[in-house]
Amino acid sequence: MGTRRKRVNAAIELDRELERIVHRGSRRAARDMSRFRRVLREKVAAGDSDVDGFIEQHYAQQAPMFRDAMTLTYLKGYRAAVENAREHVRSNATLSLNIFENEVAKEGVKAGFAASTVEIVRQQMEAEILSTLSTSAQAMQRAVRKTVDRAIAEGLTTREAQKNMQRAIKGQGITTAKPFQLEAIYRTKANESFNAGRWAANQTAGIQTILWGYEYVTVGDDRVRDEHVPFEGTKLPKDDPRWLVIWPPNGWQCRCTTIEIYNDEEDAKLEEPKEGAEVAPGFRFNAGEALAGIGPA
Repeated sequence: MGTRRKRVNAAIELDRELERIVHRGSRRAARDMSRFRRVLREKVAAGDSDVDGFIEQHYAQQAPMFRDAMTLTYLKGYRAAVENAREHVRSNATLSLNIFENEVAKEGVKAGFAASTVEIVRQQMEAEILSTLSTSAQAMQRAVRKTVDRAIAEGLTTREAQKNMQRAIKGQGITTAKPFQLEAIYRTKANESFNAGRWAANQTAGIQTILWGYEYVTVGDDRVRDEHVPFEGTKLPKDDPRWLVIWPPNGWQCRCTTIEIYNDEEDAKLEEPKEGAEVAPGFRFNAGEALAGIGPA
């Protein structure tokens, strides 16, 4: 099996691993939300004046689990990039990576990071996820206010109002039966942090000297969105500024990734994106840039 094919297969397997993290995390978060939904209904029914504050507080309490899932996938991405590069390093060259075992979110991660460096990554991830969860909390607040306003305007009975509130909460995608919002956040942030870890690792001097660039790879199934299919097979040099815009993920729940191309490989040649390739608004950035330079001591 060719080197490229091995890396594509490895990328697909890593996607499956990210899916497992997403599934476990989103289901756990949905279970944690069950008490929140019950108390929220009670507070609304009682006319509590600080429903918005309660929603904000609960969403913020979810941050540590999201943060550790993101830290875990970041470290996995960093380690994957280093291991990919090892086979292309000449025998008289070395890569600076002192691997040690570190557990993040109940998963063993070997990435060579000092504990203090892992904490820096965790802080970065926490700031990122708090911003996302704040947006979700605001959506919940709007849904609750809209439901309460409707109940007052239409003179609904308490029972009717409670049914409407239950539907509004379910519509936010945080229940165990339909955790679609939680899954979207987990999947997107896990892929984002994984690819950020890979980008950060590839900026180290030991890898930069042997790295030509990257190839854009989709999962290749019928779930790949139409605007990402034209990116498939794109090959650009490592310093092409377009990587600062099209580095995956390129939309909510995007599963695209990239594979490294090294100087000694036949694939080290330019392949432009095909017509119709498009990155979703809000995703035209490279998450790895924020963490470039953060790595093993």
